[in-house]
Amino acid sequence: MNQLKEHRSERTLRSFELKFERYDLVMLDELGYISFDKEDLELLFCYYVREEN
Repeated sequence: MNQLKEHRSERTLRSFELKFERYDLVMLDELGYISFDKEDLELLFCYYVREEN
């Protein structure tokens, strides 16, 4: 989440996301142990929705 937020603030989020496009599967583990604020959840949701389409 920290990397997503850093890249968003630097306006390099798309290039960061492109790194993951070559993978068939990206696993997000241990999410239950992390507290998210609204911005974190929006970033994660937008990334997930974009990858599903």
